Amino acid sequence: TIEQAVADGATVPIFYESRLPELRIVGQSLDKIFDLVYTARTPEEREAIKKRFGTEEAIAGAPKRIEAICLDLIDHFTKYIHPNGFKAQIVTPTRDAAVTYKETLDKLNAPQSAIVISGSNDDREHLVRWHLSDDEKKKTIERFKKEDDPLAIIVVCDMLLTGFDAPIEQVMYLDSPLKEHTLLQAIARVNRPCGDKKTYGLIVDYWGVSE
Repeated sequence: TIEQAVADGATVPIFYESRLPELRIVGQSLDKIFDLVYTARTPEEREAIKKRFGTEEAIAGAPKRIEAICLDLIDHFTKYIHPNGFKAQIVTPTRDAAVTYKETLDKLNAPQSAIVISGSNDDREHLVRWHLSDDEKKKTIERFKKEDDPLAIIVVCDMLLTGFDAPIEQVMYLDSPLKEHTLLQAIARVNRPCGDKKTYGLIVDYWGVSE
């Protein structure tokens, strides 16, 4: 069990912290707002708009929302995680959101970060510029795992959530609607022991998965 693994020293305990509740994505309220804003549209038009723009993931990717999270995230990381030599993973709901996170972190002069997302031949230019070859992904992951490498934050979407073992990672900033088995697999990324200073792993929740 999780408790036995912690007691044996095979893993460290995982703590959970919910931050910025005003930025959480709550699906039920989206429909109410939508009905008020688009009350004059035909049912067909409303359905088309909702299908394209009215999803939780679309709202989550709003640049102003991500900027607010990044400001909070950078403050938390530079005060409580980075000074002890540990690193962070940001889990995003879409590849578009992952790119927005990466570009926002750079704009705000965050500690060095990298983005690891899948690529497709149909991707638009803003995604293509962040495509990595398999060899480049491997090198990025190897850099992230090294204590003395300045790469401190890795931004992902549907990648490095299972079977990814990086003891140097202490915190996962979670901004994605993960559930059940996938959620359990993901949060276990932070519970690997790494020296005496790492006494716990931390999940910082910006999505509101605890609800």
